[in-house]
Amino acid sequence: ENDFLSPAEILLVAEHLSMVNKIYSYWQQKEKECPKINTLISQLHLLPEVLHQIKKTIDVQGEIIDTASITLKKIRKSIQRLKTKIKNLLHELLNTAQYSSYWQEKIISVHNNRYLVSVKSKYQSFIKAIVHDYSRSKATCFVEPLEILPLNNQLQLLIEEEQEEKKRILLELTHIIGHHCESLLQNQKLIALLDTYMAIAQYALEFD
Repeated sequence: ENDFLSPAEILLVAEHLSMVNKIYSYWQQKEKECPKINTLISQLHLLPEVLHQIKKTIDVQGEIIDTASITLKKIRKSIQRLKTKIKNLLHELLNTAQYSSYWQEKIISVHNNRYLVSVKSKYQSFIKAIVHDYSRSKATCFVEPLEILPLNNQLQLLIEEEQEEKKRILLELTHIIGHHCESLLQNQKLIALLDTYMAIAQYALEFD
């Protein structure tokens, strides 16, 4: 019940349906020339609604896009707003005169989806922050200032919500594809049969 197709697997279904639609369009134009082939082609299942649903859900790179659901779009907007807020707060902190000697570099880094700054280890006790990691030399520590701790926690919750929504979307799309499983299998059989006819025709032309 909780098993779902991966975006890559769903894209294979989209590729199949796109090919089916191209084959159908091609042979429709040659209806009078090849009536027998068109009898075969007429049995193809184009499933335009399935193809449309896949295209509005997953891009060609296999990423689930904002148009997949209103909820996903809202969550992602919230994530972007929160990330901007966190970075702005950290930039303010990095540019605070009283802390200027503490920073190893005025760079914001991300570790496990949490925004951190790099502090000279000898000054780490001067900054109210949680230490997440050290450099190899131990001269630098990567810390999460307490000012942004609640925001980073909120960001984690939003990212988890995004992942859950993506799973829900993939599950829903898997159910849609599963509902048309027989039609997709019939398409494959018909295309294989069409390939056989084409091979026979090509053979006959070569040895005519």
